[in-house]
Amino acid sequence: MIHFRHSIFIKSILALLAACLFVVGCSDEGLSSSAPVIPQSQSSVTMSLTRESVDSFTQAGINEVRFFAYIRQNKCDSLVKDTTINIGDGQFAIGLPLGENIRAFIVANATGVEGTEKFDSVSLTLDPSHEANIWLSNVASFTTDKTVSTSSSRHLSFQCLTCT
Repeated sequence: MIHFRHSIFIKSILALLAACLFVVGCSDEGLSSSAPVIPQSQSSVTMSLTRESVDSFTQAGINEVRFFAYIRQNKCDSLVKDTTINIGDGQFAIGLPLGENIRAFIVANATGVEGTEKFDSVSLTLDPSHEANIWLSNVASFTTDKTVSTSSSRHLSFQCLTCT
C-alpha cells in the first residue's frame, strides 16, 4: 500500500514538473538568451539605398551607417546582425541566416542606439548638442530563402528625424 501511494505521488510531481516546463517554454520571457541563435547557413542579401538617400548622405558628409537585422521568432524579434557599413555607391551585401524571417533597418548619425537586443525595444538617443541630422530608414521585412541571393536587392529609403 505504501509503495502504491509513493508511486502516485511521484507521478503527480512529474506531471506538475512537466506542466511547469511547458508553461515556461511557451512564455516569451521563459529562458532568456543573451546571444541570438544563428543558424549555420548564411545568405548574402544585397541591400540598396535610394539614390536620393545616397545624395543626402553625401551632402551631409555621412559615409557610414549602422545596420540592424532581427530574426522574427515566436512573436519576438531577436538581433542577429548589428554592423557599421560604408555607404559607398549605396549598395552593400549582408550575410544573414538562411530560411529566416528578417526585419532590418539602418540608422545614420544617431548619438546612440539602445535596447537593440529586441526589435520592439530599440530607441535612438538624441543629444541636443549634437548638430548633425539623424536619419532612420524604413523597416525592410523579408525571408531569406534560396531565392534571396546577391542578385536580389532590398531597397531602403530614409527619413531625416531632425531636419528642419
